[in-house]
Amino acid sequence: MKTLHTIYTNFAKRVALVLSLLLTLGVTQVWGALSSPSACVFTSSNSTSLSDDNTDVTWIASTTPSGFESSSDKRGLQWSGSVVNGGLTLSCSSYSSYTITKIEVVWSRNNSAGASVSATVGGKSFGSSDTNNAKTTNRKATFTGSEKGDIVIKATSTATNNSFYIKSITVTYEDVASCKYTVQFKPNGGTGTMSDQTFTCDVEQKLTANSFTKTGHTFAGWATTANGSVAYTDQQLVNLSSINNDNIPLFAQWTPNKYTVNFTASPNGYGTVSQSSIANVPYGTTVTENSNAITINGTTVTATPAAKDANYSYSFNNWSNVPNTITGTCTITANFTRTARALTNYRTTCSNKPSLCLIQNEVAY
Repeated sequence: MKTLHTIYTNFAKRVALVLSLLLTLGVTQVWGALSSPSACVFTSSNSTSLSDDNTDVTWIASTTPSGFESSSDKRGLQWSGSVVNGGLTLSCSSYSSYTITKIEVVWSRNNSAGASVSATVGGKSFGSSDTNNAKTTNRKATFTGSEKGDIVIKATSTATNNSFYIKSITVTYEDVASCKYTVQFKPNGGTGTMSDQTFTCDVEQKLTANSFTKTGHTFAGWATTANGSVAYTDQQLVNLSSINNDNIPLFAQWTPNKYTVNFTASPNGYGTVSQSSIANVPYGTTVTENSNAITINGTTVTATPAAKDANYSYSFNNWSNVPNTITGTCTITANFTRTARALTNYRTTCSNKPSLCLIQNEVAY
């Protein structure tokens, strides 16, 4: 029985397991001080077995393999001689929660027809298939990538009477416990501080609750760029990286609060405003004043004095309580004045009878 080896690369703990394929599947064992997944049991799609014995090779198929350099190469299985495009599929689910980074398959075959070996992890192609159109002994196929899920090794041949031999499968995976990355929280115009958060690779974890604030704004969530769309909500359960020592910045996104701006005319009866309020005005919106008109967020409100009557004329005076920008609900007042109409007295010609003269009053406009 083969010894399995533990490998360390660039301080990132990676474990390479040489998975010996045994005659009776399900008895593979793992040695090593590091914590590791259960032994990967590769099961065959056609219920055949693989031998781990260099000299005592047993074949389920009727034809004894031939054409190999030594008995130690006679390790594998043979599918039916009448099958064209025959194949062997081996699968293992022991590593489904780990990130697989490399798979090495050492294989041999006994004729010159086309054959290939391919690998998938989690249902996704893993590296490129290894194709060989000649008899081969102990050929190493190396597949690289970064995926999680069940491992499937598939061998395919275009020939009949073909035997396919797998000497070993080596799986390299990242030790999740030692793979860490950091999420950095950016206020993006807000105030306050938040500590970086450490995550374990490929393990879901809630984001730290937002503690940034921004005057006149409500926290909307996190984006991956300063001006990006919200990708994650507050305290969302996330799994953001499979890369050790990765640094991932998240930028706070802010939604302006919205307020109502009210309008009133003063004194009562001296004039009117064209509308009593503008709703849903975002925080920070600029207020533009132009004589008897005020424009806010694309809406213009005008102040109109009352019509003159028998005693008074009316005019617009000014606006009061006008902010430069909207920072909350407020009331803007249109101020009006009135002017009394002046009386001019004059005497009519009295025909030398003053007592009969009529004094008339006329309003000056």
